[in-house]
Amino acid sequence: MSESIRPAVTASVAENIPADKNVKFSREAQTKQTGSGRGFTFESTPPERWTSGVIEDRAELEDLLTDVSIRYVASTLGLSNGDFISYVENSGTDPGYDLRNTFTDTTTKPTFNTSDAANPFPTGAMKFVTFAGSVILGDPYESDYFEFSSEALDIQTLAPTGAFTMYFVMSHNSAVAKNGNFPLYVQGTIGSSNQRAEKSFAYFVSTGSPDFLRVRLSGNQYTSIDVDALANVAITGDVNYDATSDNSKAVVIVVTVDENGKTKAYNQRAKASSEDTFPSGRSWKAETFGGPSARDELQPESGSTGDTSYVAEFGYWNKKIDSQDAATIARLLADKYQIS
Repeated sequence: MSESIRPAVTASVAENIPADKNVKFSREAQTKQTGSGRGFTFESTPPERWTSGVIEDRAELEDLLTDVSIRYVASTLGLSNGDFISYVENSGTDPGYDLRNTFTDTTTKPTFNTSDAANPFPTGAMKFVTFAGSVILGDPYESDYFEFSSEALDIQTLAPTGAFTMYFVMSHNSAVAKNGNFPLYVQGTIGSSNQRAEKSFAYFVSTGSPDFLRVRLSGNQYTSIDVDALANVAITGDVNYDATSDNSKAVVIVVTVDENGKTKAYNQRAKASSEDTFPSGRSWKAETFGGPSARDELQPESGSTGDTSYVAEFGYWNKKIDSQDAATIARLLADKYQIS
């Protein structure tokens, strides 16, 4: 049965549910039916049915995140507005995925921000500013970014081989018309010369329609003719998001991918997207967080100098979490950061 076909809680019932409670529904299998006729028999399995709703204690965000593998929360860094960030400890369960910027100068170090007019997170966000160097002129990168590592020189790659889930709470203020939010980056190639370039891995974009939000996952096989789109799912008619007028609007996205590559996304109102499936044999990886690496001289895809991302929180599991939990986490993150 489709996950979208779920018993509705009517207004009269909802009014009698305490604010600190949730109604949880479950499905149960039905008994097979058999019969026979002249010279034949048949067997029928009725579809699962929803059981009566059970009123339970409302799920709390921290309870749902107890087993998260990777988690970064800007407001817990203990920094002041404008401080440079060299290190962010992973508060999840997987070792080896702290965030570091090992450059001795501050050219590429993100900053902690609470006060920018374009920053929708007054409790604090990691601020990443992009410098889109020119391929032709050979300008060096000066973008703000982190790498994944357990030690100062032990650089890791985030590259799941099976099911996974991730979420991000962020905003992207673009120098030109908005083309997405980019929490993770991966290196690929351009054309036939094997030139390295950075591109965003997981991001959302507006398609130009105010009520149409699209979430895309990308791989690292970026060439002049292959942008390596792994999944492309749409959430429609719920959260207004316009490419120009909503520049720097805060957004919550939770993305789930199962072992077969089936992908869904959930927005801050717990609404699910359409479903898409990775092309067979394709996978993804992420090499930098928040912005493109400063170690090469090629510009990021679709990047403009001055593009600024504000990341308030990011989480990742090495599994696909339950769809109801994914939707609930999206809603609770929106409550936490007061995002409508």
